[in-house]
Amino acid sequence: MVTRAALALAAVALGCEGSVPSPATLAVAAALPIAVAADDRDVTWLEYAGDGRLLRAPRAGGAAEVLATGLVRPVALALDPDGSVVWAEAGLARTGAAGGRVRRLAPGGTPTDLAVGQDRPGAIAVRAGLVYWRNQGDGRIRAVPVAGGAVIELAAGQPGPGGLVLAADGVVWLAVGGTYYGGEVMRVPFDGGEPVSLGARYQGNASVAVDAAGSVYIANHVTGGILRLAAGDPVRLADFQEAPRSLVAAGPWLYWAAYGFGPRDGTVMRVSAAGGGAPETVAAELAGPLAIAVAPQGDAVYWVTRGGQVMSAAVKP
Repeated sequence: MVTRAALALAAVALGCEGSVPSPATLAVAAALPIAVAADDRDVTWLEYAGDGRLLRAPRAGGAAEVLATGLVRPVALALDPDGSVVWAEAGLARTGAAGGRVRRLAPGGTPTDLAVGQDRPGAIAVRAGLVYWRNQGDGRIRAVPVAGGAVIELAAGQPGPGGLVLAADGVVWLAVGGTYYGGEVMRVPFDGGEPVSLGARYQGNASVAVDAAGSVYIANHVTGGILRLAAGDPVRLADFQEAPRSLVAAGPWLYWAAYGFGPRDGTVMRVSAAGGGAPETVAAELAGPLAIAVAPQGDAVYWVTRGGQVMSAAVKP
């Protein structure tokens, strides 16, 4: 259990000495919010259940705006520098069919399909005019131009790929295998080729992140470990986190959501990516944080919860 004393210590580290960090609720979702992203002005999120909606709200506070509805099991989103929002919809079929799609909403436009007939797409990212994602059902790593065009096959035959991020030298993902959480860290060049293993073949790997220097990090859902890959054994940055997920590297920090094991014992945490310091609590007593995002300036963290909240906390970059 996180005590008020522990939170006070975290407040000192986060630059708000003398107070306990108090997260703000930006919105209460109509249905389960599943993914979140932030840019200079807005926070954007997906509602998985109900009408399947894409929404955004000003980071400074204000009413939420519905951008799109009728999404079928939306699971991941990303923001393009041109102002577009791209996202993945898993579709109705869970296995044995390809009912998913990758979509785009351009500024002032309506949703358009970039790729259809995808087998449980998710873990989406954008770079240099291309949208990247993984298909968990058929084990493919793919890309498509943001403006539309032919789908590009980067890798196939991957065992249940999970989280996906972009490094300077290619696409990095978790090869989950036959379990929901687990597997090996893989990489393929942006123009495709033979995937290579980066190691860390541990049962329970739930999330992967890459920082600006190219270092790769993983969160292990089973052991609660936060690790940095290195030659030989990975470097442990944190241990005994309660079901960590949604790892994000931002500046000198590594952030994650710890879902927790009780109704309101979730936390949002961070630790120095260089190692050598104790993890810091950004927010505590949360109802199952599912996904997080960090503002481009590194001064705020945003997350969505199982309890239907879209929340934020100021942090010291």
